[in-house]
Amino acid sequence: MAQINISIPQAVLDNLQSLRVLDLSPDIGTLRNLPRLPIFKVTSEETNSTIQLGQLQELQGSLHDRKLENIDNPDEAKEAMQYKEDKLSMLQLMWASARDEVDANKESEMLENLQPHPNLKRLDIMGWDGSQSPQLA
Repeated sequence: MAQINISIPQAVLDNLQSLRVLDLSPDIGTLRNLPRLPIFKVTSEETNSTIQLGQLQELQGSLHDRKLENIDNPDEAKEAMQYKEDKLSMLQLMWASARDEVDANKESEMLENLQPHPNLKRLDIMGWDGSQSPQLA
């Protein structure tokens, strides 16, 4: 894949000092070499699924994966973690706490598929309503 270099004039950068949100959806997966993405919010749109998260091969450091209840297929969770073998040191997995319906079996399978690498230093799981404890290594 060809690397794209974008030159942004200093005057434009100076005006972005107070930037709080940069919406890169729906194609964040095209940024394969992005080293940091502190927060990833899963939407129900196919273009912003966790599969795109899996395409970010160089993610490292901390990742807060939010709104996991929006994942339709637990296998997507496995794809999201495919390149994260030893680059992440902290992973936070968060489901919304107030939900109308919870499929406990689906959530259990999803959490097992999100299994991080064994060298992870910190794992936070919030709002998970699975039916059985996951078999994390």
